Amino acid sequence: MSIAECASRYPQEVLKEAKNTWAGARVLRGRPLEQGFTIDGPTSKDLDDGIWVERSANGYNVRISIAQVSAFIEPGSALDKEALNRGASFYPLDYADHMFPKILSEDRMSLIEGTVRPAITTYIALSKDLSITDYNFNLTAFENIRRLDHKTARGVLEDSGDELHSQLKTTSKLANGLSKRRAAKGGRTYFDFFPASSFNTDKIVRELMILNNEVIAGFFSSNGIPTIYRNHNPSNGNSERACYSDRFVGHKGLALEVYTHFTSPIRRYSDLIVQRLLVDSIIGRRPCYTTSEIQQMVQHINETRDQGSEDVARVVKDRIGAILGNGNTEALDMILQQVKNDEISVDTAFAVLACNNGHNPQFENIKEEIIDWAFRYKGRTERIMEQLRREFAVNGPQFNQSGDGMVAKIQHNGVWLESQPQRGNSKEESRQMALHNLLKQIFLNVNNIELGYSNQQ
Repeated sequence: MSIAECASRYPQEVLKEAKNTWAGARVLRGRPLEQGFTIDGPTSKDLDDGIWVERSANGYNVRISIAQVSAFIEPGSALDKEALNRGASFYPLDYADHMFPKILSEDRMSLIEGTVRPAITTYIALSKDLSITDYNFNLTAFENIRRLDHKTARGVLEDSGDELHSQLKTTSKLANGLSKRRAAKGGRTYFDFFPASSFNTDKIVRELMILNNEVIAGFFSSNGIPTIYRNHNPSNGNSERACYSDRFVGHKGLALEVYTHFTSPIRRYSDLIVQRLLVDSIIGRRPCYTTSEIQQMVQHINETRDQGSEDVARVVKDRIGAILGNGNTEALDMILQQVKNDEISVDTAFAVLACNNGHNPQFENIKEEIIDWAFRYKGRTERIMEQLRREFAVNGPQFNQSGDGMVAKIQHNGVWLESQPQRGNSKEESRQMALHNLLKQIFLNVNNIELGYSNQQ
C-alpha cells in the first residue's frame, strides 16, 4: 500500500456515511442563484470558493461564495468526528490527504465548473478607498461558470476578447488595491521581484479571502457571538505562528484587528465551525456550540495543526528518500511543477528544504525553486525561519547593515552563517532579499551548516 493510500484511509463507517451523504434539490430549493468563477491550482479538485466583483458608483461590490459544507456534514456524525480528528486536509508532495473522503471533498461539496452547489455568499460593499461600508450574508445556490487556474487566469487577463477579461481585470485591480492597503498598515504583501510574472493571480483569491475572513470576524465580534478567531500576536519582535482562539487579539501579520478562518471549510475544520455558527445566525437559530465547546475544539485544532506539521515532515522525508533512492525523475518533475504552480504548503516546502539532497542536481533545483517561491511572499520566508528555529535550535535571524547592503545571519551550534549583502529599494525589501540569500546559503550549500533530515531509509 502506498504512503498516499495509508494516509488517506478512513474508517468503514465514515466511508459508508460519505457514500450516502447528499445535499440536492431539497437544500437548494428557494435559494437565490449566484454565479461566479474559481481560481485554483491546476490539479486542485476540492474547490471551496467562488468570486465575482463589480464596480459601483461608490467603489466595488464584491460577492464571495463559499461551499456550504454544513449542508452535508451533521455535527456529531461519523464524518464530523473524523474531520475534527484530522483537523485539516494536508497536501504533502504528490497526493492530497483530505479531511473528508474524496467523494465529498472532490465531488459533491466541491464548487465544480458547471454545477450548482449549496453555498454561503458574503456581499461586501467597498468605498473607493476600499473601506468596508456594508456587508450581508445569504444561503445561496452557487454556479461555477468557469474554473480557472493561475495560468489560464493570466491568459484571460491578457486576452481582451475573453468573456471574463473585464471581470478578471476589475477583480485583479481590486486585489492589488487591497494588498497595497494592508501593506500601508504593516501587513504582509507580495514582493514582486521576479518580472517573469506580471501579476500573481493567486493574489486575487488570497486578498478576497482575507477580506471575507475579516468581514466574518467583524460580524461575530461586533455582535458578541462566540466563534473561533485566528490570531497573530508576535511578542518581542519575534514572528510567532498564528493560532486559533475563542477570543480575538488581532492579526498583526495581516494588520487586522479581528480575523478568522471561514473560506476553506472543505479543507479546515475551524472554518466548518465558523460556518455552522454563521448559518445559525443567518436563519435565526440558537448557536450550535457553547463557548466551552468552542474552547475545547480550539485546543484540539491547535494541537492537531502542530502534530500535522510533524506528520508532513515525516511523510515528506520518507517520500523524498524513496524518490531519490529509486532515481524517480518523473516524481521530482511533479514536485517541481507543484512549486511552480503554488500548490505546496509552507510545512511541505520546509520539509523538502530540510531533506539532505545527496548532491542530486534535480533535487537541488527544486530547493532553489522553493526558496524563490518563499521569497515572493514575505510571510513564507518568515515561517520557514520559524521552523528552522523550532526544528534545529537555530538562533536568529539578525540583520546588520554592511556597506551599501543588508546582511542576514543565523547561529547554529555556535557557528554563524550569513548572507551576502543585499540592497533593495527600501529597508524592508533589503531585509527580504537578505533572508532569501540566507536561505540559499543554508539549504543549497551543505558544507555551510549541518542541519536537515537524513534521507537514508
